[in-house]
Amino acid sequence: MATHMHFDHVWSAKAVIDSTGADFLVHRLDWELRYELLSTAEELGFRPPDPPDRAEFVEDGQTIWRGLRVMHTPGHTPGSISLVGSGFVLTGDLLFNGSVGRTDLPTSNSKALVSSICRIYREIPYHYVVYPGHGPPTTVGAEATNNPFVGASSCGVTPQSTSAT
Repeated sequence: MATHMHFDHVWSAKAVIDSTGADFLVHRLDWELRYELLSTAEELGFRPPDPPDRAEFVEDGQTIWRGLRVMHTPGHTPGSISLVGSGFVLTGDLLFNGSVGRTDLPTSNSKALVSSICRIYREIPYHYVVYPGHGPPTTVGAEATNNPFVGASSCGVTPQSTSAT
């Protein structure tokens, strides 16, 4: 499973898949751009990893392994996803503790990223823990209230307007 296809999130995916036979789950939009997305490694001085040979595609709203629900949350990449579990959300590089994902990369889109974060604030309960792709955890409510880049007020969201999943 990959929240998106940047090299630092799939560095060892091929080796794990080749050695275990596990399925590689990813959104189709990132799979189609996999070589371009992986090439960001070169810009940072790394050799891009080889992508897995095959993938299975996940879609928005799909329930996968152990009840995780897929949310298509584009912006950092076109096929970025977040995974919602019981009491938590894995946001990849969408939403961080006090920050948001980069949108200065070739396939990034700042308007889509803001829209995806606003979706998190609207659809995920504020008490849910956010486990980002980098850095310490936070909560949906802490970010909605305090995130200096995209807060709930910029989304037209108040705590009373959030819904349970």
